[in-house]
Amino acid sequence: MNANDFIKLLGSTYDDTSVKSLLTTLGITKKPKPSRGDYDAVLTSPKTGVEVTFTDERFLDVRPKKYDDGALVVSNIRVYGDGSDFSRFKGEAPHGLSFDFDRKTALAKMGKKPAWENDEKTSARWDLKTYCVFVDFHGAKKGIASVSVQLPVE
Repeated sequence: MNANDFIKLLGSTYDDTSVKSLLTTLGITKKPKPSRGDYDAVLTSPKTGVEVTFTDERFLDVRPKKYDDGALVVSNIRVYGDGSDFSRFKGEAPHGLSFDFDRKTALAKMGKKPAWENDEKTSARWDLKTYCVFVDFHGAKKGIASVSVQLPVE
C-alpha cells in the first residue's frame, strides 16, 4: 500500500467508490458517524496502522468542491510508525518519508521549510498546493511517529 495514493482521496465523500475500496482494504466495515455535537468521525484500522478522518462538509476550512448538505468528507488520513497503539504501517509513507527518518532527514526529504512547527519541534506541517502534510516525531534524534495528509487549513 502506498500512502501517496491517499492524497487523491482527500475531499472525497464516504460514498465514493474509491473511499469504500480503501476502507474495505483496511478491514474497516463501520460507517463514519460523528458523535453528538462533533463534526468529525474517525475510522481506525490499528492492524494496518491507518486512520481516516471524515469531516461534516459544513465544518471544512477549505472546500475543494461542492457537497450535499451533511456529506462526510475525507479530511485526513494518518499512517503510524512504531510506538503507538497501532501497528506500524507497512506501506510507503507519503512523499517518500520513512518512519526511520530522524527530524533532520525528514525535513530535508520534504525539500522546504515547514509552514508550522510546534515549540518542541516534535510536530511539523508543510502546506502544499491542494493539501498539507503533518509529521509527528518521537524526538529530534528518533524516528517518525506518524505522517498525515490532510485538506488545507486556514
